[in-house]
Amino acid sequence: MRRALPTLAVVATLATLSGCSREKPHVASPATPPGGPVPMLEATPEQTDAVAKATAGQEGGGLAISAEILSLCPGIKPPKFGFDSSELRGEWRDALRTLADCMRGGKLAGRAVLLTGHTDPRGDDDYNLALGGRRAEAVKRAIVTFGVEASRLDVTSRGEVDAVGTDEAGWARDRKVDLDLRPASPTSSAK
Repeated sequence: MRRALPTLAVVATLATLSGCSREKPHVASPATPPGGPVPMLEATPEQTDAVAKATAGQEGGGLAISAEILSLCPGIKPPKFGFDSSELRGEWRDALRTLADCMRGGKLAGRAVLLTGHTDPRGDDDYNLALGGRRAEAVKRAIVTFGVEASRLDVTSRGEVDAVGTDEAGWARDRKVDLDLRPASPTSSAK
């Protein structure tokens, strides 16, 4: 038994020393792309600020992404529309980043997206039309910070035209920005 104790002490010491290495060597995994590891998806301060402004402009409303966009970019998780603005901003950031990635190099490469702003029915028509436009512009600015060309993002407003709410919860759902694909440019064929 006395011989086993020193041997166990040596084995335990070696195991501890080898397990406490301060730097771990980088081992490429089969999933590591040829150009190196994929950079972390941390938002820049500019992106964080743009998303914060876009979500603040919705005042509890939402971001409605069309079924066509969702089918072409299945990684997009549309934000769930609650009133916890910090959680909502994170969901907006993730959805807009994924949309931008799809527009830059995925199935939406070269395609244009229409952003349509909506408001609740309170306020006069001209004010609501302008407010819907500002909401859509805020979302456009956020998408642009993720690297999409501004020329591929068209903005319009419907103001209160589609509003259906009759109380605060309904009005909150009326305040939104719809994202839809613009029709692809028709190819001209001379006959």
